[in-house]
Amino acid sequence: MILLMFLFFHTDNIYQRDILNEIELRGIEFERSTMLLDEPQHYFKKETLSKLPRYFNSAVSFSSSFSMDTTSIMELFPSLRLTEGDYGFCVDFMVKKGGSGWPQKEWKKGILGAYRKAYFFMDKKPFFFMFGKNRLTLNSGIVMDNTDPPHNMLYFDYKFKNFVFSYFFSQLTPDSISAVIYNRFLAGHSLDLSFRGLTLSFTELCMFYNDVYFPDLYFLNPLVIYHLKSWNGEKFGETNIFWVPSVKYEFDNSMLKVELGVDELQYDRYLLGEEMRYVPPQLIWRAGYYRTDFLISESYLSLEYSGCTRWTLNHGEEVLNWVNHREVMGNIGNSDRDKFRIFFLKHFNRFDFGINLSYKRNGEGTISESDDYWGSGRKEEFYPKDYFLTGVVEKTLEFSPIIRLKSDNLLIDLSPGLSSIKNYKHEVGENKIFASFSVFFSYTFKK
Repeated sequence: MILLMFLFFHTDNIYQRDILNEIELRGIEFERSTMLLDEPQHYFKKETLSKLPRYFNSAVSFSSSFSMDTTSIMELFPSLRLTEGDYGFCVDFMVKKGGSGWPQKEWKKGILGAYRKAYFFMDKKPFFFMFGKNRLTLNSGIVMDNTDPPHNMLYFDYKFKNFVFSYFFSQLTPDSISAVIYNRFLAGHSLDLSFRGLTLSFTELCMFYNDVYFPDLYFLNPLVIYHLKSWNGEKFGETNIFWVPSVKYEFDNSMLKVELGVDELQYDRYLLGEEMRYVPPQLIWRAGYYRTDFLISESYLSLEYSGCTRWTLNHGEEVLNWVNHREVMGNIGNSDRDKFRIFFLKHFNRFDFGINLSYKRNGEGTISESDDYWGSGRKEEFYPKDYFLTGVVEKTLEFSPIIRLKSDNLLIDLSPGLSSIKNYKHEVGENKIFASFSVFFSYTFKK
């Protein structure tokens, strides 16, 4: 078994969204729908966990991964998670070799490491509390996803019949403006309502910064509207606010989801001397259709279209760009792009086989560019203007078969892949073909 641990590797299961969607469609009721912590007892009912494989509710587990495309990345994840009734804690550590991205701090000879999770939780109905380092997924993950670097956060929610109210406050990595280091914070609150298969939710997220470690107490209040502080001019230009409405509808063995991220209604109160001149909103979106037993029994189908307009993830103050640990938050990837994806999986007892097929278009607008609206002296020259799929568009067709081996305490996910890219890195006529391979391995020693 020790040998197996070091032969297999992981990419924080990129199909987790599909796994959870299928579980829900097959009649497993979730406790919550909008904000989901990376903690099984948060999104599954306690009685449900006993019906699922052990790796969904592990006490001691080991996971590892390997992904290979232009570089090779190996990651190891020992994890300890203990629960007793309504209480529990989890410590999950990551050791990484190769690649880029989080964590960036090198220990020795290319080895990097960091805590992925280190939190305490209390599940005392109708409240759920969590304090520590963890990851948070908002709806389908377009602005916050479980593949993001973790946050140090305080979280709670309150559930009353068909309503759930959620709130979190977290600290992001600091950044600088003109050599001055600023601390960055992210707060969010959400309200969702479920009835007869329909779930409606609305979330407001606010990123802000200051030059002291103590955050603005206004954003520690879960009951106030964050946008009003910018509207009233108290924090104008010093916040980055997203509104995220979402609709989910389940019927028969199908589910429809539509989610929208609005980068606060853009306006300039002093543009050309006019109050409240309208500027086109900047958007992120995902629309999906999910179904079990499509054409054949014991199968799962996912169809999704997602995208992000130019400058949505940027801000006039770079310290407020939608990043943490230098990585873009959410699973969209970057600005000025869209993607159509088909995922199909067929179950065979302890073996699954499927395909993942996607077509992605990338414009030249990225989070690293400056938002012309904020930086220009003559803003009327820049807005409104085309701001989606700008410049030379890079087009990528990706195909990946999925092979999954599973038992009560073991999960192995194999994903070879092939990508064909036209106008690679936005150079006309530059075409490339890349092969990739990733393996995820998880073994649960104790439930």
